[in-house]
Amino acid sequence: MENWQIFLGIGGIMTPVVLAAMARDRSLISMFTTMETGLEQRIKAETAPLHERVNRVRDEYVRRDDLEAHLSRMEKQFDEVRAELRRTSETNEKRLAEILTLLRKVS
Repeated sequence: MENWQIFLGIGGIMTPVVLAAMARDRSLISMFTTMETGLEQRIKAETAPLHERVNRVRDEYVRRDDLEAHLSRMEKQFDEVRAELRRTSETNEKRLAEILTLLRKVS
């Protein structure tokens, strides 16, 4: 046998093997692609409620840093109100004491 006949024989045997491998690879790739898209859709469907919850928390609740200025202002106002109440209660106690002494003097 001559060399070219050997090459043709090997080529004739290898061609169907290579074509079969290519067909197998293409079918595997398409199968993986459909599995991957199905998996992505399933993951999106399962994680959608979690994303919705995270977005709701982000939209409805306030960060502590953002709230800190308002809280400190309110605390300051409460302190001012307490101080004013103390002053007025002392003044009221003095007035009541004066009224009681006047009533004792009259009776």
